[in-house]
Amino acid sequence: ININKAPPSKVSQTFQEVGIPAEKADQIAVNIVDFRDEDNSPTAYQGKYGIEKTPYINEVMPNFTTSIKVAAKELVKGGVRFLKDKIREEIKKKLKEKIKGIVPGLEKEIEESTSIKEEELKKGVEKIIEDYQPLNEENKISTRFFRLLGDKIAHAAENKPPEKAKIEIEIEWIELFNPYEVPCEVGGWQIRTSLGTRSLGGKISSRSYRLIFNMVIAMPGLNIGKEILGDNRDTVILRNKRRNIVDKVS
Repeated sequence: ININKAPPSKVSQTFQEVGIPAEKADQIAVNIVDFRDEDNSPTAYQGKYGIEKTPYINEVMPNFTTSIKVAAKELVKGGVRFLKDKIREEIKKKLKEKIKGIVPGLEKEIEESTSIKEEELKKGVEKIIEDYQPLNEENKISTRFFRLLGDKIAHAAENKPPEKAKIEIEIEWIELFNPYEVPCEVGGWQIRTSLGTRSLGGKISSRSYRLIFNMVIAMPGLNIGKEILGDNRDTVILRNKRRNIVDKVS
């Protein structure tokens, strides 16, 4: 066999003939082909991908949920800016618990994710203020009047929601890692899952991470955002600018 020209199938077959298991032989074969070629597109064979100087999918976190509680009077005073700050603080706290080390650009990712949802958050704030404010004195007087008409009518008039609204934040992320001594260009690359595609841009610095971050906010009567990961069995595919598969994780 000419190791400098043989296709991965032939290389793998040769290793298997000397007793190396098929799965391991397939991985060695694609690594050898990628070591000898000059492009940066990983070779694919039998579900294995060769090693190029490209980032890889280091971690996938689907559907991690946390929550905050806010009072209507806090939103009356602070508005959507107050709510965005509360959401960002909670997300940063939870991510620090889950992610070890420093992830460059994480603050920017969180800021962008909350900012693009600002118009929808305003609607949620208005709804909470409307539905979750405690009865004022004028309404209390009204319910006393209703009580003269019967307990059931009075109970309906007094049946206001609790003063604090619960807001659930579903957090998802896909973490890419560049283990090499040089930056990796990812402009025009894509992350694809069962629920859609997310475009990438820029570079990942040497020995650094890139977090593809997403969140879905559930407020009373309103859901904001869409999931990017289906469930724990979803498949995440990283493709380069030529749409070659660079990495794939299930």
